[in-house]
Amino acid sequence: MIYLHHKLTSRSDAENTTTALATTHHDRSVGVMVDDHSTRSSHSSGVPHGLEETRRIQRRLANKKYRKKHAERLQEEARNKYAANPEHFRAINKKSDAKNREKILARHALRRAANREKIRAEGKIYYAKNREAILARQAAYKAANPEVIRSTHARWNATHPERVSASGVAWRKANPDKKRAIVARRRAKKRNAPLNDFTAAQWTEMKGVYGHRCVYCHRKMQRLTIDHITPLDKGGAHTASNIVPACQTCNSRKGTGEVLVPIQPLLLTIAPKRLEHNGTHRTGRPPC
Repeated sequence: MIYLHHKLTSRSDAENTTTALATTHHDRSVGVMVDDHSTRSSHSSGVPHGLEETRRIQRRLANKKYRKKHAERLQEEARNKYAANPEHFRAINKKSDAKNREKILARHALRRAANREKIRAEGKIYYAKNREAILARQAAYKAANPEVIRSTHARWNATHPERVSASGVAWRKANPDKKRAIVARRRAKKRNAPLNDFTAAQWTEMKGVYGHRCVYCHRKMQRLTIDHITPLDKGGAHTASNIVPACQTCNSRKGTGEVLVPIQPLLLTIAPKRLEHNGTHRTGRPPC
């Protein structure tokens, strides 16, 4: 509605006012002069531009207040809807993610940069609560996508050589027995051992059973070597029933010959694990 702030005293005043109203009008709700062309779309619906914007802001504030007040109920309703038709919502989310991929990645990058420590803490808490499910999911994915895993690791290794090297050095220093077990398995594989299932856990148990002593000279020492009763070069297997702990001196003296003293192989309590790969992954940790 147009409001006139002066009294029309003559015909000429009325004509001049009509001409002015053709281009401008006064919006009472905001108290400013607004160009008629800029508000034509608002007035086509019968609502002044300022009033429409005010109502829009009021609706937004009211919706925000409502969502905050009823947050739990709205979340529960959303979960129920998703549970009733998960495929429908997955398709919607997938389509939206594909359409706004760059925006989503940028938003996530900003959030990670601004909340790095918080995100790490949240990740640790989530992993602790869902460790078994996460490991099972990862194992299933690796079993179903071996080539993808290999290519991903190779690409990561090529991109981060210094981190791979540092991580490998630290892991080998912290896990000497596992590293030796990996090297021994690789060596047995190269020599076509008929059975290759001896693990680091079995090696640790075996050394404990023998009291960390060499099976030949009975000296107690921190570092023992894996000695094959029947050498690998003569068709021996890399398995617990063909392995004993020996010091480096006795192992070298035996070489590929016969055992230095009669030996009764052990029956270990730890069964060998099925190994899918011989080697390590990108961080230097073994598969066993």
